[in-house]
Amino acid sequence: VAVIAVYPYCGEARRVTHTGWQRPYPVLFSVVEDDTIVDSEDCLAVALRAQNAGLPVEIELFSKVTHGFDQQDKAVFSLLTYDKTATRRLTALMTEFLNQAIR
Repeated sequence: VAVIAVYPYCGEARRVTHTGWQRPYPVLFSVVEDDTIVDSEDCLAVALRAQNAGLPVEIELFSKVTHGFDQQDKAVFSLLTYDKTATRRLTALMTEFLNQAIR
């Protein structure tokens, strides 16, 4: 079992914000720096707290992209932008992470 969290919500309404990540499963947090949809600082705090507790957590920070950077189809008035380079990077990271997790 492995978990990939792509630009996740880790705000006040999430239990993980209060209790921390407690599962022993490898998890990859993919966080957008300066995300305008979710607070990236909340997720970084959750991920760092889990790392400090010795859990198998990886953090990948994406900068100069928007939330939803891997989605080509957008609503007409969406301010989110597709980023092909970041999407390829994320896909490669997820593939390598999952390959490592199943070994």
